Amino acid sequence: MRMSALVIGSFAALLLASCGRRNSSDLPPGGPRDPDLSVQSGGYPDKHFSGPVYVPRFSPMENGTTVYDVTYKDGVTVISKKDTMQHLVSIQRNGNYMFDSSASQIAALKPGDVVLFSGLALCTVVDVKDTDTGYLLKTEPAKITDAIEDGRLEGIYKIDFDRMLATKSYSLADFDVDFGGYNYHVKFTPRNDRIDMQATIKYGGKQGVLAYEGVGYLSNFVSTIRMQITDGELTNLAFTNSNLAGQIEFKWFAVATDTIKSGSMAEITSWPAELLKSAPLSRAAYHVPILLGAMPFDLKISLGFSFIPDFSSKNSVVEGGKLIKYSGVGGFRFADGLTRPSGSMDVQVTAGDSRVMAAGPVGFTAATEAPRLDLAMNWPPATSQGAGYLNFITSYGIVTNGRVNPSPCQTNVMAFSVSAGPAYTSPNSFATWVEPATAGVSSSVSLWQKTFRAAGGGSVMCPG
Repeated sequence: MRMSALVIGSFAALLLASCGRRNSSDLPPGGPRDPDLSVQSGGYPDKHFSGPVYVPRFSPMENGTTVYDVTYKDGVTVISKKDTMQHLVSIQRNGNYMFDSSASQIAALKPGDVVLFSGLALCTVVDVKDTDTGYLLKTEPAKITDAIEDGRLEGIYKIDFDRMLATKSYSLADFDVDFGGYNYHVKFTPRNDRIDMQATIKYGGKQGVLAYEGVGYLSNFVSTIRMQITDGELTNLAFTNSNLAGQIEFKWFAVATDTIKSGSMAEITSWPAELLKSAPLSRAAYHVPILLGAMPFDLKISLGFSFIPDFSSKNSVVEGGKLIKYSGVGGFRFADGLTRPSGSMDVQVTAGDSRVMAAGPVGFTAATEAPRLDLAMNWPPATSQGAGYLNFITSYGIVTNGRVNPSPCQTNVMAFSVSAGPAYTSPNSFATWVEPATAGVSSSVSLWQKTFRAAGGGSVMCPG
């Protein structure tokens, strides 16, 4: 399913519908009122990915492990943190490790072996090369069940951004990425009690220009992780985040030029799919490394956008913004093959401007995941090694049959959701949050959801 049926499914019918008359004096002047969302149609040459290479040797968070009682599988090599740090020379950008010539445990490894560097990484050995300066270890990620046969792992971690701020390596993360004709810029700045977040995505071309922005913060919070592994299988997993509080202001601006062809304007229907296609884009996130016993985990904070503009009318403009505030507890429990929600969220929406200027039919939808929390193995995590997630999605949709219609109408739809699960499998940021959620039916559970429908621009709602 490309989109939520509630938000988008009736757009085609609404575009042809007719109701009352709108007030043309409410229309925007033809450009964004917020200068930060201005876009030039020439595109974004000379932009490139920049940002920190994420290969920490330690976690700045206090070790919150409360239980680590495990039995490793036969043949798994466990190297202590002391021995790892004594012999580790460097971690390369491609994820390979360089050890000194006295690292006898590294010399004994063979391709296919599973090795746990306590507090650093869980890997499968690809190759070990004896060089003039030491041993070059090439690896690929391993799953936690590749190493542990049976075990109970539990921890409680205060995610304290003041502690991250005190560590120079984590004091700021600033990324700029070009992908698929878009430019994406995101900046994370830790403060004493929160992390500030700002992300923009822009596109400029002959058909039109687009710009989206999310600005907000996430306060210090507490993450709790509980795992049970039995006979090499993960049987229980709980990931809960308490004392959550923050906000995000979501702005959008899109304009179709006089050369627009219906259905040809740029769109992103799935932010997770874009992350899988672009390695630089997937690295544009803020990382909080934490330890669960000897196992290294990464709590990743990110922001993303999805949008589908459908401008049938040339020289159309859509712009607006909303402020969303949230607080509460969010997470999930996985047991007996079922996923159930954990916690309760409160979400408040502050009314903002939503304007459209179009002579003919327009359909437009934009969504943001802000923030999104991912729990994954290793530093940095592999995209396939996710353990759990929690995300906040805001979507805005609009349809109008245009001001020249004998009976103009306009419908605005705002949809919000908070979801969680043991793995993020949905390919579509718009997909399921406004549909009824049944705990335990799928790997994703809904913690909070609400949809608002209203007339826009001083007109009446379109039927349907």
